[in-house]
Amino acid sequence: YWRPDREFLQDRHEEGNLLTLVMATRNGLVLYPDGSSCEVPARCGELIAFTGSLLTVLSDGKITAMDHAVRNAPVPMARSS
Repeated sequence: YWRPDREFLQDRHEEGNLLTLVMATRNGLVLYPDGSSCEVPARCGELIAFTGSLLTVLSDGKITAMDHAVRNAPVPMARSS
């Protein structure tokens, strides 16, 4: 998946599900809570939760989906998901 010519491994997007839980093993997750980017540091043993578009539908728009992106690592790295 590593691409030396790209800043982001996954460009800005939202998930189509209810909720996403991530246990990051390295830095690179970027959230866009108010439209501007916010880097999320990877911390050992912590879960990161963000909302998907299904939750937006089920809450009648009261809870919006969290746009996010994943930065490309500066060097090739193993990944799991």
